[in-house]
Parts: sequence; structure tokens; C-alpha cells
Amino acid sequence: APKQLINSYLGLMDLARLVPVALDLEPLAIARALIKEKSASTCAMIADLGATKSTLIVTTQNSILATADGHSAGNNLTEQLAKKLSLSPIDAQNMKHKFGLAGDNPEYLKIVKEYADSLATRVKETINFTHTRSPDYPAISEIILSGGGALLKKLPEALSTALKIPARIADPWVNPKIGIKLGPNSTTACGLALTALEHDHVN
Repeated sequence: APKQLINSYLGLMDLARLVPVALDLEPLAIARALIKEKSASTCAMIADLGATKSTLIVTTQNSILATADGHSAGNNLTEQLAKKLSLSPIDAQNMKHKFGLAGDNPEYLKIVKEYADSLATRVKETINFTHTRSPDYPAISEIILSGGGALLKKLPEALSTALKIPARIADPWVNPKIGIKLGPNSTTACGLALTALEHDHVN
């Protein structure tokens, strides 16, 4: 990461009288939380689907092979629904949460299907690019969906069908060391907490 960026974070923490334990890249934190320990022989695609951005991460237990922009932010889908169905942003958001990739409104289904198809295409492009650069790595064994966008109903099934690769919602506690349970939108925080635990900074 650029030294200027890191120094700006360190300066902010110094002003807040905080002592940094570690500085981590978001894809590393996400992968640490979601890839099961002792699974170095497998290769997975993580699709972290946030409200304002989405990130695709091709990873093994030991390394990240590639990252890419997923081009499928959750807010973009909400905006498209609001615009094309003449809904308020809140109503569009509620509709998305209620129906996901189901429902009986043809116009709605067309919009959400285009979203899922776009994501599937981007995932496929990233997988192909990664294996062109790293042909010795095993094929992608699964697609793991994290972030709030992972909760779009029927999205794992749609990606599994389109890509012929099993897709599932992330479990941030696949390497459990804390006795609490949160959803796939807590993945980055979980990955950062695991770093702190590994260095005995959390009791």
C-alpha cells in the first residue's frame, strides 16, 4: 500500500491515542475469516458484495491469487429498481430484501436477473484471468458470498447454475475462536479480530 496512505492512518490513530496492533488489507482480512484452516489445497472465489462496492477475491488458505472489482454494488441495484419501477429508495430496498431473485413482477425480475447475470459474468472473467496467470493452481472449488449483498435471496443458487460451481453464503466463524455468531456482513471485522487473537492482543 502507498506509504502516504499508511502514514495518514497511523497519524489518525496517534491523534486518537490508539496503538495499532496491525494494518491489514481488506481482502486478506476477508480471506482469513472465510477460508477454513488447513485447506491450502483448495482454491475459492470470495465475492464480497457491499452496498457501495463489490470485490472478487481468488484465494487459497496460504495466499491471495487475484482481486478484482465485482461491478455489482448493492446500492446500484436499489437505484435501478427505484428508477425503473418508479419507487422510493426505501421501497426499492424493501422489495429487494423481500423477494431477492424471486417474485411475480416481470419488470422487477428482469432487473434483478440482469444484476445476477452481470455478477456471474464478472466472476467468470476473474476466474479465467486468474487461471491464465496461475495455471498450476487447482480449479475454483466454490464461490463464497459475503457482505450484505450476499443475503439477496436465491443469489447463491443463481450463481451455482450460471457458473456450474457451488456457491454459498459466507460463514465468518468457519475458524471459530469466539463464542458469538454474526452474519456475512461482519466478515472483515471478524478477519481483523482473528489477527488480534493470533498475536494475543485480545483475551
